[in-house]
Amino acid sequence: MLHLNFTEMTLEAQPTSLLLVAERLRRVRKHPRRTKEDFMHEVMMHSADEKKELKEWRDSEKRERKENMAHQKEATEQLLTVMECQADMLQSSSVDSQYPLHSIPIPLQFGPAEVQHLLHRTPKEK
Repeated sequence: MLHLNFTEMTLEAQPTSLLLVAERLRRVRKHPRRTKEDFMHEVMMHSADEKKELKEWRDSEKRERKENMAHQKEATEQLLTVMECQADMLQSSSVDSQYPLHSIPIPLQFGPAEVQHLLHRTPKEK
């Protein structure tokens, strides 16, 4: 029967459970246990990062709202310009015309029932 000391065993000859224990011990020696202060520092840093991300998101939302408002204002101004031009054209055409639009009422040629009847006829029947 072969008797080997633990110290005489090489890493290759050790069972896997002992390898795991040895690896954990090596890690503990290499990275000592963290203190409460270390954890608090890590939490505070994480919190600061989250606050920074939240601020960046809020800033981007604010910037997008401003851009949307600027585009909406520009579109409204363009629409008002077009409407002003149309109003000016209508006004100038009614001034230039012999018969202003509001002075002579246009009589209806047909009553409502007759108009409805004419709309439903085919071109040959009209």
